[in-house]
Amino acid sequence: MMTETTDLENETIKIDFKNKNHKAQSKLNNLELLNEDMDISELLFNMPKHPFLIKVIGDSMIGIGIDSGDTLLVDKVIKPKHGDIVVAAINQRLVVKRLNYSYRETMLLPENENYLPIKIKEGDRLDIWGIVTMVIKDMSKKG
Repeated sequence: MMTETTDLENETIKIDFKNKNHKAQSKLNNLELLNEDMDISELLFNMPKHPFLIKVIGDSMIGIGIDSGDTLLVDKVIKPKHGDIVVAAINQRLVVKRLNYSYRETMLLPENENYLPIKIKEGDRLDIWGIVTMVIKDMSKKG
């Protein structure tokens, strides 16, 4: 799974809701419509202290809903733990995988049965760039 990154620490993204003839919030069939201006960076970046975005290229994580073309919000500060979805560099190859720690070995696991786990061997260089906290999908390009 290849990727490209964007650093967002000081970015502000505003969404201007044009349909202001309704109350500030209305409910329609269990959906909540927000009709006020909203700073999307507050929504997306309340959790991560040092976020960056990375675009996914590949299908090794489709089993958990991370598809090629998705954008991932990644936190550089959270300490990675067993089971986290991480952006990592293994011997300078950037990947998105599930981190698997055991008492014997560390592996990076795909979420697609067509791919094999990446076993971290002695001499390998593993750099974890961050923990995936959110998946952003562009639904305008879906069939």
